[in-house]
Amino acid sequence: MNFDFNIIGNISQIEIIIINKSIRDVERLRKTYEQGRWRKLKGIAIIELADNTICEFEYPHFLKLRKRLKLS
Repeated sequence: MNFDFNIIGNISQIEIIIINKSIRDVERLRKTYEQGRWRKLKGIAIIELADNTICEFEYPHFLKLRKRLKLS
């Protein structure tokens, strides 16, 4: 299923749903985008559909956190 839409503005009310090993596709993410501390997030976005309809949408997405370096 393919949806054609544009996100208008910022994504708000972002919250963490799942962390690292609990993500079903974590191995695919690691192979495609490198190792990292993966989070599955969701947030609310205002989107514009292909037919110019504007609506609110719960937007799920992934985020990879980088490791922090210790500086001495």
